[in-house]
Amino acid sequence: KILHMMLEHLRGSSITGSSGSSSTRRSIGHCRSMTFMRKGNLALGRPALAKKWRICRLVLLCVVTRSMVFMSKTPAQVITMNLQVPKPELLLNHMAERYTSTQRILMEFIDNSLDDAEVLFDEALNSYKRPVKIQIEVDPVKRAVALNDNCRGMDEHQLHRVTMNIGDSDKRGQSLVNGQFGFGMQAFRACCSALCVWSRTGSEAPLWKTKVFRSSNMYEFAQEDSPELLNIIPESGTRVLLDNISQVWSEGIDKLSVDACAQEIELHFERLLSRGNLTVVVTGPTHDLRRVCQPASYSDNETEMVIDDNFPLGDGQTAHVVLALGSMERAQSLSRPPRFFRKGRRIGEAKGIKSFFKGSNNRWTVWNHAQVLGFIDVFGNDDGPLQPVITRDEFKLTCGRDAAYREIMQHCEQRLLKAIQKANKRSQNTLMDAIGKTITAALSRVSVEDNASLVSPNTSNPLQITVTPDDILKNCSLQVDLATRIAAASGHRRKKGISRASEKENTPKKPRNLRSDAFTIEIVTDLGSNSMNEKRSCVLGNRILVNQLHPDFKKRVKLQRSGQISDYSKFRRLAGYLSNLVSVHYMEAIYEESDQDPESTVASRDCQDRWCRLEERIIRALPALFRQTAHPSDVEQSTARN
Repeated sequence: KILHMMLEHLRGSSITGSSGSSSTRRSIGHCRSMTFMRKGNLALGRPALAKKWRICRLVLLCVVTRSMVFMSKTPAQVITMNLQVPKPELLLNHMAERYTSTQRILMEFIDNSLDDAEVLFDEALNSYKRPVKIQIEVDPVKRAVALNDNCRGMDEHQLHRVTMNIGDSDKRGQSLVNGQFGFGMQAFRACCSALCVWSRTGSEAPLWKTKVFRSSNMYEFAQEDSPELLNIIPESGTRVLLDNISQVWSEGIDKLSVDACAQEIELHFERLLSRGNLTVVVTGPTHDLRRVCQPASYSDNETEMVIDDNFPLGDGQTAHVVLALGSMERAQSLSRPPRFFRKGRRIGEAKGIKSFFKGSNNRWTVWNHAQVLGFIDVFGNDDGPLQPVITRDEFKLTCGRDAAYREIMQHCEQRLLKAIQKANKRSQNTLMDAIGKTITAALSRVSVEDNASLVSPNTSNPLQITVTPDDILKNCSLQVDLATRIAAASGHRRKKGISRASEKENTPKKPRNLRSDAFTIEIVTDLGSNSMNEKRSCVLGNRILVNQLHPDFKKRVKLQRSGQISDYSKFRRLAGYLSNLVSVHYMEAIYEESDQDPESTVASRDCQDRWCRLEERIIRALPALFRQTAHPSDVEQSTARN
């Protein structure tokens, strides 16, 4: 408005009086000449008009600047608008893609059944007030899974509500109920084209059916009068059918089988399966295959309980922790690595919860240890530090999440580390004992061969003993008969008059042979004194002790953190090393037993012979030793490589 007024003022100042000449009137408003006449006299020239334009621009600049700096005191009008989702089915389908397996999707519907039965649960007795049964029917041919329960069921209004009101759950905030997102029913969109749900609240109540399609935002709803379905749900309960599951979701690790589904249920609901009056059964299409899901037990002779405790995590949440250490066989058969649970439902393995695993300094030695078993179950406030994401396989990033993780680590890791170190020591000792027994058995067999190989000097066998006319042992093959050679050496001593006892000079000396079980080989960490610990091996009585702390031993054997070997082929160098040490001690004992004092070349040849035969037998025994002491998964991988 100000600018308009100033422009009008400038225009008015350029108008001339009536006495002006016609030439002057023609010049009014003539911008190119910039000449204005007033009452016949020259009023304004170019400098004056330019000055007025400059003033006009300055005033306009001030007005605009003020309007930018000093806002109007009149509040702006706020408009509220609704968000629009043109195709909600596409959004739901994309959200469902977060699920990665058919079994995990099935867990959502079993979880809904357990939530429905929660009002029947007596926490003090750890049992339901009446029998609760959940039956899962798996049909791999039709690629379909059906779930039937005898819980409270839903009426018409409730079934409408859970179908339409996505993301609106009335379970949130209830202490033992898991549902809180209102999305579990939509999980089917990841693996199949449609979902059918039938439900009723009693034997006299109508049976209602709803069918939801993956490709549409519409759903069907009707009352069901089928006698077959009424017989399936005679009382209160619900039936859920996932039909026409995509082939890629029903093969491989997602194979639809009774055992695979039952195993997943036992892993996911381990904490709830111990409740009384609860039965969860998985059957085939004709019910010929049937498996009842069972809870896991961590109390047996092969498992050592390390932690069984409750402690707070902050903001109204509490952790119930049960962690144990089992033998390799028990850990493999039980298949219960440390896992996180929320209200009795599995979230994931501790090593699979990335936000937890990456924050632990002992993540590989503790949470990834093959023998650690158990769970960490989080109870309490839904808005506490540990809140599961919508697919319940990770925890949300909250203000208290890292602090809760640290509390768990501080409470558990050091105690587990001590137990693991003891277990690793026992495992390593078991391995070394097995190695010692293997070498003892190999040496025993070599000794039997020595005592049993009676070779005559007159035989045509080229592997024979050659004795000079002076009865001096001159040449020995690698497969010599030790007993014959000892007899020849003893006869030579008698002729020379160097027998042990003078009263037995004229008595033929019978060679003494070592028994096949004369020696035992032990792999030890202490040879008896600090000075002896620098030795590779020694003989104490009938025991050959091999020092596993010697650098040469350590270079030839690489153990896992669990104290086990990962591949028996890595023990080939150790087999040669042990064969060398043991054969030397063995031959020394034989020479002492038979009063022999052979030349160095003969002794070296004897040791080489025993060394080669002993090493061959040890290498032959390595696969069996490996299968006996290694983790089954390592055995499978090593077998595939070799």
